[in-house]
Amino acid sequence: MTNMIWLNSSEILRSNGYDVQTFTDPISAFQNVKYSPTDYSLLINDYHINKLNDYDLNLSILNE
Repeated sequence: MTNMIWLNSSEILRSNGYDVQTFTDPISAFQNVKYSPTDYSLLINDYHINKLNDYDLNLSILNE
């Protein structure tokens, strides 16, 4: 169900002209934001993600 939600959300954003990147791995998401922080204006994530919850992911990004 979660995959369907992010898929629908990303399609809605794309259809409104936004560039969207989706990640199923929070570590990959962190690394992409870390190495290209100006490429991102908004992060939308799921609290219940494997390996790293969204709170810890957001803290890691903010502390970079």
